[in-house]
Amino acid sequence: MAKGDLVCTSQGTAIYDRPVGVNDQVGALDAVMGFVQKGQTCVVLSDPDDWKATPLIDWSTPWSRVLLGGRVVWVKSHFLVPLVQPTDDVVY
Repeated sequence: MAKGDLVCTSQGTAIYDRPVGVNDQVGALDAVMGFVQKGQTCVVLSDPDDWKATPLIDWSTPWSRVLLGGRVVWVKSHFLVPLVQPTDDVVY
């Protein structure tokens, strides 16, 4: 996924104000901003490697910064799927 892509959540997941390491449970509790349902639409605001610039103890999985429900949040990238597939027909 690239910056500007329209995507949706593939399952219900937590959203965060920053990426969190897989072993950082305290950080995860401090950074959690809520929970979203499967199928929530959002716009990707980050480039694929932007999450690596955040201080993490370990890099477990990629993260994406998205605009979701009027808030800018971080979501694990594997919970996001494109709404438009390359094979979709476009009608003008």
